[in-house]
Amino acid sequence: MKIRSALLAFAVTATVPVGAGPWGVAVSPDGLKVYTANWYYSVSPIDTATNAVTSIPNNGDNAIGIAVSKDGRRVYAYEFL
Repeated sequence: MKIRSALLAFAVTATVPVGAGPWGVAVSPDGLKVYTANWYYSVSPIDTATNAVTSIPNNGDNAIGIAVSKDGRRVYAYEFL
């Protein structure tokens, strides 16, 4: 799993452009996805195999935190109030 080995080595393996103002980051349990919470109304899911953003859904408010459920089926973003 590329993301885990990169984290263990503390090495940058790629730079991926995401939505404006990335604030938080979460990694899926299997290491296949990384999610960023972006200040300007979006979440960026990144495919770790291709280092590509797969979509940028609008979450409706300024996301400052993000988490992935233990089974990887749900992603939770929370907003600045």
